[in-house]
Amino acid sequence: MADEVVLLIADILDSVINSAVSSDKEKVHLHLFKICLLELAYEHSNYNFDLQVSLMKSFDALGLSVSFSESYESLGIKGVQLETLGYLWVSHSMKWLNFSQFNNVHNKYAKYLKFNSRDLGDIKFKACEEKNYGQLENFIEYEEFLGRSYFTCFAHEFHARTRNAINLMMNQSNQ
Repeated sequence: MADEVVLLIADILDSVINSAVSSDKEKVHLHLFKICLLELAYEHSNYNFDLQVSLMKSFDALGLSVSFSESYESLGIKGVQLETLGYLWVSHSMKWLNFSQFNNVHNKYAKYLKFNSRDLGDIKFKACEEKNYGQLENFIEYEEFLGRSYFTCFAHEFHARTRNAINLMMNQSNQ
């Protein structure tokens, strides 16, 4: 089975689920059929990133947090990929109140930012020593981008608000 054909069928099923099916039971059945189809294709092409992302979106649609988390982790998303694919786990965490998953990925992202900052500091120092000021400017711009990127701001804000909400609930239950 060609991966592109499976992805096309999955897209068609999504269109049918979103527009032509009114019964929740039918929607769940079609989602499960789509998951089985994608799993079968992924079994034969486990290197295919698009199949895995489509599976994650299907797990998300049904609120299958454990399967979603396993799929997300199997992608091995790290570093700058969190900037572009982090929305998947943030969306899932918000929709299904999966705070533990959010916390794990947020910690991974914070670790990435810390190591990236250290590495950029070392590289900037080396660029100064070598009097490579054009490269130094590029590193400074990249560091500024990371500090003010939409995803960085959103992830930190969501994490802070989630922690505050959990602390508030804990304090109320202790009273």
